[in-house]
Amino acid sequence: MCEWCGRILNPVLMHAPPYLTPPSTYDSPLEYRFAHQAVKYLRPGTDLQKQVPVATSIGGFRLDFLVEVDGSRVAFECDGGEFHTSADDWLRDKQRDAAILATGLTDVIYRVNGKCLWFRPEDVFYAVSRWNPEIFSERALVNLARLASPALKSSDFDPAERVVGCRYEYHQDDADKPDIRRFEIERRTRLNLPAHRVATAVTPLAPV
Repeated sequence: MCEWCGRILNPVLMHAPPYLTPPSTYDSPLEYRFAHQAVKYLRPGTDLQKQVPVATSIGGFRLDFLVEVDGSRVAFECDGGEFHTSADDWLRDKQRDAAILATGLTDVIYRVNGKCLWFRPEDVFYAVSRWNPEIFSERALVNLARLASPALKSSDFDPAERVVGCRYEYHQDDADKPDIRRFEIERRTRLNLPAHRVATAVTPLAPV
């Protein structure tokens, strides 16, 4: 049973490829879901690290995932709804991410909505591929362009924008994707989330 979505896990997902560590080594089923999908699309030779410690000016934190390949460093945070229930939660996330970006450890942090990742993983990785195609294999770029939803493919992926999203049309055959009417992913960089412009009106996240 998946603790995050309350569903029985697909048995296929529980048989990891040989280059993916077992589910028990991940902090949550959602993080395992991300890794299981990511290894299908990332370029050969990519270094996919999980739970990466980062020392910042406001304390120590951990990134869910960090992808490194040919000089590109791309981080991912898998956001379960239970950890983002108030405005203060989102503000603390901004403080944290701005501090991490300021260290230069990563060039970008993607905030991935948990339900979108669970039910629409192809759209998640397609969106990332539009901004950071260099971390994906050529075959993955072709496959993601084929698998992504028409609604997302028609979206404007302006490099200056921080958030991209779309609304799905609901069809009867989408019954296995409950509560997924909208897709959204946030791309945070030092340009669109500079540390000096993030408010500090709330208590920062406790360091880990």
